[in-house]
Amino acid sequence: MKSQKLKFRGMSCSFQSSQLGSIAKITNLSLAILRENTRHFTSFCRLLDDNRNINYLDIKPIVKYDNADLDKESIIKDNKGKTGVYRWINLITGKTYVGSSVNLGRRFKDYYNYSSLINPKNKMLIYRALLKHGYSNFKLEILEYCNPEKTIEREQYYLDHLKPEYNTLHIAGSTFGFKHTEETLAKFKGRKHSKQVIVKIREHLAKHNSSKEQRTKARKRMIKINERKGVSVEVFDLETKVTKIYDSILKASKAIGCVHRSILLAEKAFLDKGINRPIKKKYLVKVMRK
Repeated sequence: MKSQKLKFRGMSCSFQSSQLGSIAKITNLSLAILRENTRHFTSFCRLLDDNRNINYLDIKPIVKYDNADLDKESIIKDNKGKTGVYRWINLITGKTYVGSSVNLGRRFKDYYNYSSLINPKNKMLIYRALLKHGYSNFKLEILEYCNPEKTIEREQYYLDHLKPEYNTLHIAGSTFGFKHTEETLAKFKGRKHSKQVIVKIREHLAKHNSSKEQRTKARKRMIKINERKGVSVEVFDLETKVTKIYDSILKASKAIGCVHRSILLAEKAFLDKGINRPIKKKYLVKVMRK
C-alpha cells in the first residue's frame, strides 16, 4: 500500500492511503463543530447588544420607552385606542416577552395593576418578572402598529422570529370579541382583597412611588386629572380677608401648607354636617366641582 506525504505550514507527514479517508472525516467534523461554536458565540454577542435578544432579526421599534417605571403615563396615554404588537425587555437578564392588543393603552394598564400581577390565576412569566425585577428594570417597545384584523398575524411573525423567553405559548392567541358574563362582572365588583394582599399592595406602591422623580410625575398627573374634571378650590384667609382660587386641590393644599387629605376632610364635613371648619385655624376652603 502506497504512502502519501501531506505538507502543512512547513511540516510533512506520511500517511497510508487508507488513512486519508478517516482524516478527511475528522477534518469535516472539526469544521462542523467550529461553525456551531461560532454560531453560539455570535448569538452570545448579540445578547450584549442594547436590544439584547434580537435573534438575528434587525428590529427597529416604532416607539421605545427606556424606563417602564418613569414612562408609565406616556406608555398608557400614547397608546390609548391603538392596535399593535409590543415587546417587554428585561434590562438585567435580556429576556423578552412579545404580545399584542387591539387596545394597547388598556392592555398596558393591566400590566401596571398590581392586583392583576399577583392574581394566582395569572401565571404569565412576564408578570412574575415584573414583580421580581420592578418596572424600572424593564423597557417597553412598540414593534409596530397595525389594523385590528392583522394583530394576531403580526404577533405570530415576531413570535416566530424573536422566540421570546417569557412567552410560554408560541402560538398567537386573541380574546377578540370576548365579554364577561353578568355573573363574572358581579364577582369582580364584589371582590374584596384579604389583609395579606392589601399589605402587599401597599408595600408595592410604597416601593413604586419611592423615587423623587416618580412622585413629581404623579403630582403633575393628578393636577392634569383635576383640571380635566374641572375641580377648583376657593380659599378664604380669615386673617387677611383675602380669597384665592386654585385650579386643583393639590395646588390649594400646597399654597396653604397642608396635606391633600385635609381639604377633602373639610369638604366632607361641610357636605355631611354643614360645618365649615377652618384648616390650620386660618383658612376656610370650598371645593367646587363641575
